[in-house]
Amino acid sequence: MSGADAARPDDGPGRDARGDGRATPPISGTPERVLTGLVAVLALLNVAPLLAWTSDLGSFAAWFRFLTVPALLGVVAIAVVAHRTPAFERLRLVLVLGAVGGLIGTIGYDLVRIPFVLGGRQVLAPIESYGVLLLDATASSPLTGFAGWTYHFANGICFGIAYAAVGLGRSKWWAVGWSLVLETATVVTGFATYYNLTGKWDVIAIAYAAHIPYGLALGYLTERPLDMRAKLDEIGRWAVPAMFAGLLVFLVVWHRPTSPDAPTTTVVAEGTTFTPRWVRIPVDGCATVINTGDEDLPLTGPLDDPVVRPEDPALACFDEKGVHRIKIEGEAWSGGFVIVDPTLDGGGAPDPGSAP
Repeated sequence: MSGADAARPDDGPGRDARGDGRATPPISGTPERVLTGLVAVLALLNVAPLLAWTSDLGSFAAWFRFLTVPALLGVVAIAVVAHRTPAFERLRLVLVLGAVGGLIGTIGYDLVRIPFVLGGRQVLAPIESYGVLLLDATASSPLTGFAGWTYHFANGICFGIAYAAVGLGRSKWWAVGWSLVLETATVVTGFATYYNLTGKWDVIAIAYAAHIPYGLALGYLTERPLDMRAKLDEIGRWAVPAMFAGLLVFLVVWHRPTSPDAPTTTVVAEGTTFTPRWVRIPVDGCATVINTGDEDLPLTGPLDDPVVRPEDPALACFDEKGVHRIKIEGEAWSGGFVIVDPTLDGGGAPDPGSAP
């Protein structure tokens, strides 16, 4: 052995000739290559219900039931095959590091937005709507809240897996670019119209900024895959399952999901709080707002009377699809939301006098 060889540190497993740790296991053959491509496609289908609904292609619930659920089962099946096939080392890394990176990135994405929420910006509100749509509910409940946040995290995890399938071993800045592409998709698709983002550049800027920590976390997990796998192995074989189980427990404790509340399009205003916070109506439909307080409530939105008086129901009618806010003037945290869903049948104004 030469002196140079003796002085050079062992590159160790997972390090390439530059010693930067970005080496990845080669694809073992066509079966692993096909499964890697397939898992990327299946993971991306998790967001299909949201894009389909905001593109007027049908109900969120139907797309979720008939496309996303089979796609997620397909991802699980591929994960089982990868776990049982020793040669599929790269595919295992794609699944594990993509999922963990997507989860941690989603947590970072949400944490960045919390200061804006505390300042009165409703930048997390769309997440709650996903549960109402997914469960085909008329109004929000603890169960729809749990469903919405679970779907939100599932999107982040699936986006991470899809990125890892093609970006494993690349610089973390590739993942940041991927995260910005994801936000761009919300701006250029029907999502922006349905959620009233068009022209709201401050809200869009917040969303872009929040996607950067998502990309950095995902990139950090996938940039040096073998090194990262070694770190996870040092923590323990149950580290990754415990992470996802912890998320599920957190969501259950937070929302305490039970059976859905009774269907209603009647909103009860108790002070500045609306119950339920979300209702879902068809185009040309109406929600009834009842003020149970002692003072008049000046509300924004298309109400038949902008001032809702105690025990005097008012109607809020909508002829434009999408998500609409009703709030008390001057109160940032007040009010609630109405989902005007074109996939619902019906419409017309209910009799406000018949509301409970």
